Amino acid sequence: MSATTDDTRIGDLIRAYMKAHDLSTHEEMAQVLGVERSLVSKYISGTRVCRDVTQLRRMADAMGLPPEAVGLLSVGNYGRTDPTDEVAEWRLVRQTLNRNRHALTAVAARMYWDPVRYSTPSGGGCDGLAEGR
Repeated sequence: MSATTDDTRIGDLIRAYMKAHDLSTHEEMAQVLGVERSLVSKYISGTRVCRDVTQLRRMADAMGLPPEAVGLLSVGNYGRTDPTDEVAEWRLVRQTLNRNRHALTAVAARMYWDPVRYSTPSGGGCDGLAEGR
């Protein structure tokens, strides 16, 4: 697979970072990026491209570059970098649903046919359908 001009940009960024930080081996750069040495070699040579947004963001963070340097949008208000934000948001959703479960149940019950209450010999009741009973 041959790389296009845009695809080789990550290789150029890695090369520039290595030069600016006096890193002489691909192994040293691999430690900075947290990837295998062979992957660094492939990015630099252009034989491998990276289109994985998460991986590109990690590489930009590791090199201290803004996301725009690797072709990504800045996170800003449009996304999250901290997974705990997402967990906290879902926790809030669950709490809200639990707090309103009675009202939600009533709304859902009105969407279906009416159950008919039957008496049992013990005096208790059970819900059943008018059809078939």
